[in-house]
Amino acid sequence: MKLNLFNKADNTNKNLLNVNNNDELFAAITTLQNEINVGFDTKVIAVTSIKNDALAAAFGKALSDAYVKNESSALIIDANMYNPQLEGLLELGDASKSDLVVEDGSVVGGYKLFNLSPKNAVVCIDKQVYPGVAYKNKAIHKIIKDNEKSYEHFIVLVPSIKDHKELVLLSDVVDAVVLVTKRSATKKQHIFDAVRFCELNKLPLAKTVVIK
Repeated sequence: MKLNLFNKADNTNKNLLNVNNNDELFAAITTLQNEINVGFDTKVIAVTSIKNDALAAAFGKALSDAYVKNESSALIIDANMYNPQLEGLLELGDASKSDLVVEDGSVVGGYKLFNLSPKNAVVCIDKQVYPGVAYKNKAIHKIIKDNEKSYEHFIVLVPSIKDHKELVLLSDVVDAVVLVTKRSATKKQHIFDAVRFCELNKLPLAKTVVIK
């Protein structure tokens, strides 16, 4: 799917945050959601990029906003512990930062839900949590399970798949994967490699979104 952004003089990532004030963008993302829903469950959607974490975070937030505007509820989990972007993108500050601790093979401690609205919240896992350990010990699984009765959709922001492979460790909980790329900054071969990676690892790639 190709997604055109408007007011092109503005920052691409900031444009994606205008779902509530841009009817064309809202309609495009709603169409995307409906297309995904035809062949996939949408309870847990992983959003990743090839090598653009800020773009993936912005698109994940836009996807969440569209669900809420369509009378659903959504929790966004920034599980990109290599390069977290959501907190800075939304200018939330330390108030949103999770105190999740992974230790001795088990999940210890809690995490914070930062409420953006009655139907929308975020969890920003602290960068100090070692990513590999957090994924292997199912920290993201725990957050989803704890909140599965409260939210209809979970948007999980995962590290870009060109350099990191943690998405594979969520294969048993993720219903659909959305790969986000920016046309001007992505080679076709890299897109092909990313799609092939999902196929080889039996990851449910639902859509590749190319943002102009």
